[in-house]
Amino acid sequence: MYARTLLLTLIGLAFYSAMTFADSSGDFRDQNINQLRDLVLEKVNNVEDLTRTQQNLLLEIEEAATGPASVKVKLLRGEIDSLSNSVDLLPVSGPGISISMQDAIRNPGEPLPPGAVPDDLIVHEQDVLAAINAMWRGGAEAVTVMGVRVGPTTTVLCVGNTLLIENQVFSPPFVIKGIGDQTRLLTAIRNEEGLRLYRQYVQLYKLGYQVTKEATIDAPAYTGSVDVIRSKITR
Repeated sequence: MYARTLLLTLIGLAFYSAMTFADSSGDFRDQNINQLRDLVLEKVNNVEDLTRTQQNLLLEIEEAATGPASVKVKLLRGEIDSLSNSVDLLPVSGPGISISMQDAIRNPGEPLPPGAVPDDLIVHEQDVLAAINAMWRGGAEAVTVMGVRVGPTTTVLCVGNTLLIENQVFSPPFVIKGIGDQTRLLTAIRNEEGLRLYRQYVQLYKLGYQVTKEATIDAPAYTGSVDVIRSKITR
């Protein structure tokens, strides 16, 4: 119980720090950070429960495999496969929506638009997170960023005008894809507050933004960690 409380406290402090930094830098595109925090916490809770259940089932399989209960083994393996899909472990294919986000294109020596600063002309991590958030809210079965499957512990970090995702560095345009009902996904994308703000920057500063229906999207198996790492304070 103490470890869980500490985990939630640290997550809260991390988001508070992110909000403070954004406010001090003048970038207000992270106004949806509280909703993203809630989504992260929900994912953390889900993966803890599912992983714990999966581990218990694996122990039951080991015990059953040593005896005559072959039917029980098959049933348990079916439950394991179902849980693996629930925690984004298995590959998925199906129709969905893709979002492409690109930095503003400027000619060499071209002055900044009136009232703009250089950071206004590039895609930030909060913009990509808003797109991911919209996919989940639209009921996506699976989400990828630059072909990397998004799981419960996936991190997306802005490094200059590049993104660091699961220890891989990607340059724009950034492509986010979600598999699911296309109508629901498009509605969620249209209503997502973070994307509404991004679209304002598209109009003001000509950032790239394209939403496309795709008949088939292939999401690979999730290869990241499903373990939630807790920090421990030592004296």
